[in-house]
Amino acid sequence: MATKMPRRQAEPAPAAAPADLPDPDRALRALAGRQALAVVFLLVRLFSLALLATLLVVQAPGLRPYRPLLDAVSILLALWPFLTAYGRSVGWRIALGRAYAGAGRWADAERTLAPLAGWRARPFDAAGEGLFWLAMALRARGSGSEARTLMGRVAAPGGGSPEWQERARAELGADGEETPG
Repeated sequence: MATKMPRRQAEPAPAAAPADLPDPDRALRALAGRQALAVVFLLVRLFSLALLATLLVVQAPGLRPYRPLLDAVSILLALWPFLTAYGRSVGWRIALGRAYAGAGRWADAERTLAPLAGWRARPFDAAGEGLFWLAMALRARGSGSEARTLMGRVAAPGGGSPEWQERARAELGADGEETPG
């Protein structure tokens, strides 16, 4: 039975004792393992569905004109669980980074949330919470200019949910920066 992570909260989780939080190396290895498993299952699904589509066309020649449609449906059926699994791992990464930040473990928070700065995770962090906590960790560790850049991305129109945009604007205002939007 798979364990479910708690839903993301709008406010940071209360600061947990360092003993309550997992070791970042172990936690990140577990996340990488889950992502690798999702890729393996994606490849298995793609191969299986391609084989099924080919067998259907061979056994029912009347389906030959619909082969592009069969291929498109096969790809969608293979990608949907993969994207769901990837989104879930990004959500776990955000929850873990938020917990590290709440405990004042800024280096662990930065290390955990660093992949969210890239373009691949952007659709899965549409609210901007992960980028917000990454920017907070960077600022706490002395990377102010990089933190302001990320905070500006969250504060910009379309950069996140209204709640996280407002929090980012407040942080930029506290730094004396002009807020976007």
